Amino acid sequence: KRFIEVQTLLLAPICPHVCDYVYQLLYPNKSIMEAKWPTPGKIDQSLIDSCNYLINTVHYFRNRSKILTTQQNKKYNVAVIYVACNYPRWQIIVINQLKIFFKENLSFPDNKILSSYFKDRQEIDKKYAKKVMPFVTYCQQLVKEANNNINILDQHLSFNEYEILVHNQQYIQRSLKLDELEIKVLDEEDTININNLDDVIPGKPLIQFFSNSSMD
Repeated sequence: KRFIEVQTLLLAPICPHVCDYVYQLLYPNKSIMEAKWPTPGKIDQSLIDSCNYLINTVHYFRNRSKILTTQQNKKYNVAVIYVACNYPRWQIIVINQLKIFFKENLSFPDNKILSSYFKDRQEIDKKYAKKVMPFVTYCQQLVKEANNNINILDQHLSFNEYEILVHNQQYIQRSLKLDELEIKVLDEEDTININNLDDVIPGKPLIQFFSNSSMD
């Protein structure tokens, strides 16, 4: 009702007679001429963020589906989405150090300096060595998009990623033309044997496609 009321009020200057009719359906015996112009409420940034996240994520899923279908000439009707609620330990180490660097000069050091610093750090497993600088670049981009707010690295999602995906699971399933869709939350101790699983971080889920025959 509130949505219809606001839209009716906004359109009233353009088509007053129609809007007055609609308004009286909402409020019998009252004219839209007596109504006040709607005032906006507080902006829910988390709602905006979650909407953009869903749009971009589904777009990424569609592109990945098209690429796989074209490359392998095979249709997929089952998928699993993996979501990370927290950063793994090695990424937390990187984030904490980036925050220290940034707060010293209100900017990040040159990437050559960062690369040299993180190279062969004992607290970071060597198997992640090639992933460190791409993750650093990702963090830098997050801070830049947040108008140099370094605190964005503490928890850059203003919404529950898993809940958004689950709430829109049917929409995602229809968009990807799937018969089955499962959404899983990853734990750092998980030992699932899937390529690129280490790249799953908050805000960047991974989708794995299957056909019924490959699941058997």
